[in-house]
Amino acid sequence: MKLRTITVTAGLLIGIASACGTPDDNRVPPPPEPAAETTTTATPTTSTETTTTTAPEPELDLGDAATVWTDVLTNAASGDEISNASGEVVERLGVLFDRQTRELTSTPSVEVTGDSTVQIDDCVVLSTPLSAAPSVWFRGTATHDNNTWTVDDVTVQQLNGCVPASVAAEVVAAYEAHWDAQVEFWNPPDPDHPLIAETTTGAYRELMEDLARRFQADGQVLKGRAETNPEVWQYGPTDFVVLIDCFPTNPELGVYDAGTGERTDLIPPIAPGQIDLLQSTLLFEDGVWRVSDVQENRGTTCEPAPSSKGLPVVGAAE
Repeated sequence: MKLRTITVTAGLLIGIASACGTPDDNRVPPPPEPAAETTTTATPTTSTETTTTTAPEPELDLGDAATVWTDVLTNAASGDEISNASGEVVERLGVLFDRQTRELTSTPSVEVTGDSTVQIDDCVVLSTPLSAAPSVWFRGTATHDNNTWTVDDVTVQQLNGCVPASVAAEVVAAYEAHWDAQVEFWNPPDPDHPLIAETTTGAYRELMEDLARRFQADGQVLKGRAETNPEVWQYGPTDFVVLIDCFPTNPELGVYDAGTGERTDLIPPIAPGQIDLLQSTLLFEDGVWRVSDVQENRGTTCEPAPSSKGLPVVGAAE
């Protein structure tokens, strides 16, 4: 606290009185009386400046908001009692889930919209779908008051599928890694290359190993990486994703004789402006997304990503 002292000193005031009269020849006028001397001194005063400091609002715990949101949806889907939600939210979720017991996986993305409010977007995967797609895009709001989060609104943004941004980013990265790996294990072909096992699984892995073994025996190599541009077409259950990929074909794509470098007829020459469409399935195994199947449609017409067939990507990638 800052103290400030103010001192005021008054100046000396001198009053002079003059005697006025008619002079008398026989009398000497009396000397004037001296004026009284007056000194005024101000009393020092002390003033105190008071500063009021408001404690800053604590930062909102978005993790708590996400937990409350997930608990509300989970309890609604399982038929359990719902807390930390408005009556309107409880009623709306009860009608939506039709009082049927379901399991769900929630991946909420929370964004601050005010001093004590947040918006939550969540691509939820349901064990029993509400429609043809197992994933549903929910959006809602929550308010923080008295150290408690309350979900006060929930709406369905997309009933026919969605994909969390974090999942989409992981899957696309795994898909691109697979095509990068093909450049390594096809030229020269190596059926024992570790990247085959790292990026593929199941029958598709066996196919890659068999082809690499055959190309190795025949003295052939595969050249030309696909110019990929994938997007998520299906998501759900949580360990299953289908990507679609519409792209202009690399003119170099083909099988070549390893000795002469001449192109073979195993893959026909690429036509000018040729467009290919791939449909690839990826599975989540042991904490890693791997390609388990690729279906090709060469020389077709399709809509490049982002297209109307791609699922909406919900939230922010981590």
